[in-house]
Amino acid sequence: MTGHAVNRAFKRMVSRTPAFDAKEATSHGLRASVPADLAAQGYSPAEIMVITEDWKSTTMVEKYAKAGLRRAGKDKLGRAQQALDALVVQPPPNPTGSTV
Repeated sequence: MTGHAVNRAFKRMVSRTPAFDAKEATSHGLRASVPADLAAQGYSPAEIMVITEDWKSTTMVEKYAKAGLRRAGKDKLGRAQQALDALVVQPPPNPTGSTV
């Protein structure tokens, strides 16, 4: 079965399920979403490889894990997060030294 045939079969199944949008669903999403969701729950790429019994290296797991962390708002290393952190303005020091 080709990848295209798997995707078509998956879309047919999803179209019968009211909770899913068949237009947006892809069979690749099944494979990619698992490591993303596990990473968002705090699992490391190595743990994800063991849990899923998939992937030959952590390279792709790390890619999907990073996406999952970003979606969960837990990606503290991304460029967008770094830019937001740079915008934080520290209050000026109190010249009198009081801790009011």
